[in-house]
Amino acid sequence: MPDSRILTRSLGLIGRNGIALLRHTSSVWWLLMETLRWVLHRARRRRLLGDGAILRQMEEIGLRSLPIIALIALLIGVILAMQTFFQMKRLGAESLIGGMVAVALTRELAPLLTALVVAGRVGAAFTAEIGSMKVTEEVLALETIGINPVGFLVAPRFLAMTIMLPALTVFAVVLGIMGGWALGAGNFGMSTGGYFDSARDSLVLKDFVSAGVKSVVFGWIIALMACYRGLIVEGGPEEVGRGTMEAVVSSMVLIVVADFFITGLFYYSFYLFKVPIL
Repeated sequence: MPDSRILTRSLGLIGRNGIALLRHTSSVWWLLMETLRWVLHRARRRRLLGDGAILRQMEEIGLRSLPIIALIALLIGVILAMQTFFQMKRLGAESLIGGMVAVALTRELAPLLTALVVAGRVGAAFTAEIGSMKVTEEVLALETIGINPVGFLVAPRFLAMTIMLPALTVFAVVLGIMGGWALGAGNFGMSTGGYFDSARDSLVLKDFVSAGVKSVVFGWIIALMACYRGLIVEGGPEEVGRGTMEAVVSSMVLIVVADFFITGLFYYSFYLFKVPIL
């Protein structure tokens, strides 16, 4: 009997969690469709960036994230150069360090780390702001006066994230490559021309396309999860804090999962189907 009760409870827990996952997935999908509909509507009216709310969100996401992104990118570039130098020195291939740093940053580290930092910094702010509006019934007030909360609260943040996260990723790539060059030229006696020639020759179009797709998808994940968690907050201020934590954690997990699938999609498709992006 005890074993059967444990099994019943376990199956019930799995079933409830599965149903909740399906409900959240369908709700986030609906939110994405509504947000895209609003963005396309504004694009048709040629007012895509004519709203001050979008520009304010772009400033919050982009300009105010620059210092921390710059610090992390520089340090990652230095660490990559340091790690690769001692390994490549054994093989007499120090000239390849610039290419290794550039490829690692562009393909993987810059999009991923930038998204994780923005998810922790900006995503948490999105959820806290919208969640606070939800518990104080400001979202209900918007609906009462005929303003669509998705168009007013979610879409500006979604569009701003779609624009600014790729821009921050490019910034992180450049700063990371410069950080690797500073260490190599300053401490290891590497030539500046050789470092940047190696970086230029190693990067191909596939790397830039992969980084661009990843940064856009990561931006969508951050914006949707942060706004969705804010919109479903129920209760008091303590629920806002819980919703913010759940938004950040779920965003980070989904970013890593999406990174896995996008990387596999790009590289396996290139090798298996010979997609001509080289």
